[in-house]
Amino acid sequence: MEVTGVVVNEKVNVSRRYERRVRAILHNFQISENYDDTSKKFFKYYNKGDQGDPAQIVKGMISFIYQIRQDPLKDSALSRRLMQEFNQIKWPDSRHFFDLKIAMPQRYKRYNAVFSVEVKKGENIFYGTAFACGDKIYSCTHIFTDQKRIEDIDSVEMVEYNPQTKEEHKRYKVTKIEYWPNFDVSVLTILGNKDWRKRGFKHPTHILKPSTRLLVVGYPYVNQIGKSYQLYEARERIESMIDAPLQMDEFTLSLSNKEIKTRKMDIITNEKGGIQSGNSGGPVLDANGDTVVGIALRGSLGPETTRSEMLDFYSWMNLQKPRSRIWNWEKAD
Repeated sequence: MEVTGVVVNEKVNVSRRYERRVRAILHNFQISENYDDTSKKFFKYYNKGDQGDPAQIVKGMISFIYQIRQDPLKDSALSRRLMQEFNQIKWPDSRHFFDLKIAMPQRYKRYNAVFSVEVKKGENIFYGTAFACGDKIYSCTHIFTDQKRIEDIDSVEMVEYNPQTKEEHKRYKVTKIEYWPNFDVSVLTILGNKDWRKRGFKHPTHILKPSTRLLVVGYPYVNQIGKSYQLYEARERIESMIDAPLQMDEFTLSLSNKEIKTRKMDIITNEKGGIQSGNSGGPVLDANGDTVVGIALRGSLGPETTRSEMLDFYSWMNLQKPRSRIWNWEKAD
């Protein structure tokens, strides 16, 4: 049964006719080169006898679909795809745009909690990825120590990008790095610090199993286009799990002097691209994309590479923490 564009069967939904109508309207405004002419056609064919602001009317139609369908918090949900298309149109008044938190909840979360890391040494810049989880910012260690001493680094900055425009939104100056060289984990502190708990990912609650589906996220070099960045996402799975032996030194001792002999690593397939160069330090998320299950460490180094490595985040979080090193730029200055 259909009532005013609403279909009532086993569950309430909008009619396909109504959905196609909204899609057609969005398409017309997307390809339009003259907003006024398209507005006239809109009132002639889609909103006969009515006047007003086309953007407000179309936004109301999409909001109607959103309320009726009660779509889940996924970027791929119908109402959110329509919102994203709506936001890409150059409306005369930007106040009409849908809030990005509603229009693209998953991607907004990822852009809001995943950062590109720029490590500057002289004229050279080395890239990596970092992410917010709980109240901390995590990354790997080797983006700061490979081919350079951490003491020789001039500066480290985290860059946040806008999920809609994919352009740089904000920069954060890193003032301190606490790092565990044997585990390839680091925790970053930014200038002024910040409470990341509202925007960060969730902690894992259990150990992973082989064949678990994963989402690799980060900012590899290949996705950099000028000053804009495309957030990299690759859906992979765990191939195997290993306990990698550690060479004994002061940083394999816990604070209680107990020796830690291995670090738990997960080997993931590269079926969809795996971990790319510049992705190191980024989060590996569960299939839902909201919980960190690993830290991306090593990935595709050549055409014959068929797997990537990540540190098991649950094991790290529940490990009796080893001793760390700390480098503080404020003290260095």
